[in-house]
Amino acid sequence: MNGGDRHARVAGLALVDLHGRRHVLAASLTGYVLAGRYKDWPLPDDIGRPRMAVSRPT
Repeated sequence: MNGGDRHARVAGLALVDLHGRRHVLAASLTGYVLAGRYKDWPLPDDIGRPRMAVSRPT
């Protein structure tokens, strides 16, 4: 959730699987999350259950 009062730009979206492997979902600009809102991104079927998702600040 974007708890701020401005939109958030999401770039470099990746997740870490249960084995500690990092999977890049989008290397560049992924999208925006409006203030006070949630945004979901679908996961590829071959990744399995993630341990955490990470995104670098822009």
